[in-house]
Amino acid sequence: MTRVKIDKKHKEKQSEPEHSSEALESEAQGSQEPGQAERELSDLKQKLEELERQNLYLRADFANYRRNMEQERSRFLEEGKELALKDFFVLFEHLERAIGSAREHQIQRAVLDGLELVMRDFQKILEKYGIERIKTIGERFDPKIHEAISVVDAEDREPGTIVYEHQPGFIREGRVLQPARVVVAKEKV
Repeated sequence: MTRVKIDKKHKEKQSEPEHSSEALESEAQGSQEPGQAERELSDLKQKLEELERQNLYLRADFANYRRNMEQERSRFLEEGKELALKDFFVLFEHLERAIGSAREHQIQRAVLDGLELVMRDFQKILEKYGIERIKTIGERFDPKIHEAISVVDAEDREPGTIVYEHQPGFIREGRVLQPARVVVAKEKV
């Protein structure tokens, strides 16, 4: 029985006329002063223009953010490659010394040929990743790419030139990955 009463009350409420938003607007416009509607319309247009301008700025900011994130991602990938490749510089140095020692001690030709083959493949890998060996012997000392570990008297060399390479250096796209450790001819005093 309670249920029936609720349904009747619900039907009575539904039968009451509802005010639509259009009806409310027309009532509000009818009661407004003549110039007030134009002012409200003008205010709404200004708000719309402001929202459109904000939307444009947000889209530009997002495009800049996306571009910056892509650049950061690329930079991190390149730095990761460089870190991994730096570990190979020690192997390069050891292989180079092994070849020098094999030549000096006249090791079997087959062993020397094998070492030289590995060295050529190693150099191809470095080239593939844009890594160049820093020039040293006979070059002018440059503290940006060379690290002087010693200075010696060398009368047959100009002062400030590199006499001996202790450890090879490597550079990639203008960035020093490992400075060349060198011995430099002493400046004449």
